[in-house]
Amino acid sequence: MDEEQKLAVSKALRCLSAIVGEYVWWARNGADDVLRLEFGNPHLVVQEPMQLSQDSSRTVIDALGRRIVEPAGKWHLFIEDGDWAIVTRSYGTRRFDADRARTDAALRQLDGQKLTSVDYLDRTGTWYLKFDLGGSLTISRSTPVDNARLEDSAWVLFCEDGTYLSFGNDMRARRKE
Repeated sequence: MDEEQKLAVSKALRCLSAIVGEYVWWARNGADDVLRLEFGNPHLVVQEPMQLSQDSSRTVIDALGRRIVEPAGKWHLFIEDGDWAIVTRSYGTRRFDADRARTDAALRQLDGQKLTSVDYLDRTGTWYLKFDLGGSLTISRSTPVDNARLEDSAWVLFCEDGTYLSFGNDMRARRKE
């Protein structure tokens, strides 16, 4: 690992350390197997309907022409193009697990657990998040099979104030202040 990558890992560790001690909630696996985890006190985020043209499709109208109200935490961790695996006391699942019931069960068991530590395992290039009730989340760079580009984000941590830190498959950290 070169010096720039070491600095990126250090920056990402500091950023993720902000959520140590927080409870994870509303853990869910969304479209394209993007994992979303909320941390910190919840609040509502309201997205108002957008003005749409008369020739907008029904799908666009349904997605953008209505008000969307969602709970959100102070921090939102999205695992976008990285590979992820969750292990709880009773279940284990991975990003491309075909058994959605097993994935949902593992996410339910992870919900409500307190994040106790975040580590980066340099040898394997893997992020390891450990929780207080035996749950763990590992995040690694996407494999070439996934057709991910190097600059794609393995994961992104969004903050309530609009800032974020993304960690790419190229092992570079990108921060928006």
